[in-house]
Amino acid sequence: MTKPQTTFVGAATDGSRVQFSVDLVLGSHQTSLSQHRELARTTHRLLNIFAQAGIPATWTCAELDSSAVVDALATKPTRHEIALLATPSWAGNNVSRVEFARELEERIHDAVENGFTLRTLAMHEVNREADLDILARHDVRVIRTEGEGRQARPATIRHGITRVPVSARIPVASFFDRLAGSFRTRLHVKRLMARDNHVVLHAADYLEDTHSRLRTLEVFVDEAARAVAEGRCVVENLAEVGQRLRPIRVAQPSRSILRPAA
Repeated sequence: MTKPQTTFVGAATDGSRVQFSVDLVLGSHQTSLSQHRELARTTHRLLNIFAQAGIPATWTCAELDSSAVVDALATKPTRHEIALLATPSWAGNNVSRVEFARELEERIHDAVENGFTLRTLAMHEVNREADLDILARHDVRVIRTEGEGRQARPATIRHGITRVPVSARIPVASFFDRLAGSFRTRLHVKRLMARDNHVVLHAADYLEDTHSRLRTLEVFVDEAARAVAEGRCVVENLAEVGQRLRPIRVAQPSRSILRPAA
């Protein structure tokens, strides 16, 4: 006979573990066609910044069949991930379980049609933690949650799903921040990389004043790449966090209470 026990995948590291996710969604005030087109262009710019630095990220979008990142990621060798962004428009707290399951299934179908598999659901201004059983049935293994605070850490919860809370956001540099040059940005990155963090940025913040804001982000990502090269941290996408923390069943022999035959 064998007795199953639970263990966890993934080796420990002396440095911190950091994840980046990029939300590819417009703000509620950004509704024009030109802003939708600019979001597509900005998505490519952001993707190039992360790809050139060799830093993986999780890219979240609510409509997978129309996102600019889907085709662009096919040409990038870095360990990027595409995740589903749960927004109030289709996954709000007033949406029933039945409707949520239907909307989720349609988006997973869109992902398959585009040639990739969804493992992560990022929650943006919604909370569907009561529906983890629905997510598990569709093989979603990671959820990103908001409002947990800086001390919260990734953990495996019900149905074998890993919850990764947002602990920091990449700020859009103000005029005075840019006057201070890159020193303040580098200092901010060093603080983030010194401990475990899940860092989020919103692509919509980069639609205006694009050059200076993207330049600040380049400094940010380059400093993150330096921390990785120096062994001070490991950067993962969200699916990799789920794989590392996902419990697996390992069979180990159990002792028999019967005496051996003479």
